[in-house]
Amino acid sequence: MGWYDAARMPGPRASRLSLAASIVALVVKVAVGALVLATPLLGVWLASSLAAHAGRSTALPFVAGLLAFPVAPLAWDFWSEHRRKQKKVTGERILTFADRLLLRTFAVSFTLIVAMLVVRPAVAFTALSTRGDWMLDGRAGPTVERARRALFTVAGGLEWLYELAHRNRYEKLVEDDATGPEPTPGPAPSPTPVPAPAPAPTPTQAPSPTPAPEAKPAAPPAWPDPPTLHPVVAEIPAGEESNLEAVARFIKGREPNPRARIKALHDYVADRIAYDAEALADDKIPPQGASSVFSARKGVCAGYANLFKAMAKVTGDEVVVVVGDARTDVDEIGGGGHAWNAARIDGQWYLLDATWDAGHVNGRAFTKRYTTDYFLTPPELFGVDHFPEQERWQLKARALSRGEFMRQPMLRARFFTHGLRLDKPDRSQVTVAERMDIELDNPRGAFVLANFEPKGAPPDARDEPCEVRAGPRVGVSCKLPHDGVFRVLLFAGPQQYGRFEHVGTFEAVSAR
Repeated sequence: MGWYDAARMPGPRASRLSLAASIVALVVKVAVGALVLATPLLGVWLASSLAAHAGRSTALPFVAGLLAFPVAPLAWDFWSEHRRKQKKVTGERILTFADRLLLRTFAVSFTLIVAMLVVRPAVAFTALSTRGDWMLDGRAGPTVERARRALFTVAGGLEWLYELAHRNRYEKLVEDDATGPEPTPGPAPSPTPVPAPAPAPTPTQAPSPTPAPEAKPAAPPAWPDPPTLHPVVAEIPAGEESNLEAVARFIKGREPNPRARIKALHDYVADRIAYDAEALADDKIPPQGASSVFSARKGVCAGYANLFKAMAKVTGDEVVVVVGDARTDVDEIGGGGHAWNAARIDGQWYLLDATWDAGHVNGRAFTKRYTTDYFLTPPELFGVDHFPEQERWQLKARALSRGEFMRQPMLRARFFTHGLRLDKPDRSQVTVAERMDIELDNPRGAFVLANFEPKGAPPDARDEPCEVRAGPRVGVSCKLPHDGVFRVLLFAGPQQYGRFEHVGTFEAVSAR
């Protein structure tokens, strides 16, 4: 005798079995109903986050949510009933009205969600990861923070979709990726960047051509180094630059200190190689092998990284190529494809980007300007605008997720070399009523300027200046003329009427 026979038998046992079955069925039905009804809410969340990210009203997605539930499912059921009457179908329906409404709600909502994710998957992930908590703007407290973390955790589950749609164009151009032993982070940097050390010796003070005894391990490096070429690079004879191996051997024979040798390699690549801006603009990037880049004396980021690694192999230094995304003043919040290097010095790994230390690109033109902003930059600062595909190359005790990287304000290393500290905003994109306000600590007395422009404006569009309150506590206020998304750019310099450099970018969504 089976359980179904027992269930039909009179008595207490059959009653208990029947009651238990009813309870289980009710629980399952409630759970399925809750799951189905959650799909319109997910659709509204996704659509409203996209709207907030794009600077549009979040009211329209709620109208779409009403369409998903209950308008469209009810209209669907009404049309189905109408068709049954036309066909004169008189049989009893298998599903109840409530069951049909739930299933149709799920079908409509799921279709809308899939459509939004398929059409613009990368933008959808970016919107959820940066503005998915838009409804919590201006609120604080433990409950709000828990809700915010929950929303961003759900958003993080879609990172695979972003990676599927977002390909790094330079990944296939590197000669080798960052494989090898697990990296060990370098010494933790102090919260405030270390002041630059005294200027490096002039070329007349260069080391003797005779190799010195093996150097002792260097102390944790100060950052940044002064923007002065290593003396060996400054004095290298033209006859020694016939090929990359000859240059590397010349550097190896004259610089025994591992850190200084890595600096010399960095300086040679950053100083001698021009960025191939025309190839990038035409999307016709030639081979980026180390020998090709050395011969042409130009390349893109993959070429810089390949050449650095190839020269380090000759000098006996351990260097790898790292690929990932990086953010500049013209990039989206998530950044664009990029390649850079990591070097092991005295058993510790450090990060460097010779491409960004070589100069800057404006359209089809490259302007050479050697710096050391991205030479052995502390991981906490390097990771503000660089995000590697392999999280181990963040060199942090706790790696950031891609969503956390996107939410960080878009600051450059130069921001920190000026001694600036950002108090607000703490996000890359914020919603404001009319004015975008920025607060900075400025203990070194740097001079700050700021301007703004509509996002997506043509390159020749006129920037509007922001009001700046100077002093040890800098205040920036940008009055935005209308609704929409604006890019606010910060510039800093050591002199009031001298050269100002781009140090940060914010996106301000004006919603009056």
